[in-house]
Amino acid sequence: MNFQEFGRIVSGTYRQQSRYIARNLEPLGITVRLLGPYMEISRHEPVSPTELTRVLESDKIAVAKSLRTLTQLSYIETVRDENDGRSKNIRLSEEGRRILPEVREVLDRLDGLAHKGASDRELETASRVLDAFRLAIMAELENSNEK
Repeated sequence: MNFQEFGRIVSGTYRQQSRYIARNLEPLGITVRLLGPYMEISRHEPVSPTELTRVLESDKIAVAKSLRTLTQLSYIETVRDENDGRSKNIRLSEEGRRILPEVREVLDRLDGLAHKGASDRELETASRVLDAFRLAIMAELENSNEK
């Protein structure tokens, strides 16, 4: 398999996953762009915007936009860092916690779709291949930034 075919499959899968998420989470206002930050906050709260940017492998501007929208939707709130009163962290609000089971249910159904066509072992192999590809691209980008 060449890269073009591999890339077509990865891109197509991402597009279909995005459509699935949009269709199922649209009533909550959660988009594909918001889902990553929302779920990471739920896993690591309270979390600083800097740490969230690092975990998401994103940039500050994109994360700031997502946080602004999640705040407008009343799904997150800002709190003072317990160890450093000058810093602020982010956590889910009461409303953000209320919708979390529904969001997880949608993601569980999506996970179930992945298991329809592949065994756990095949999915683990695919995950390793995709992660190696992701890391290779990141390394290349870092190397090109240093030049």
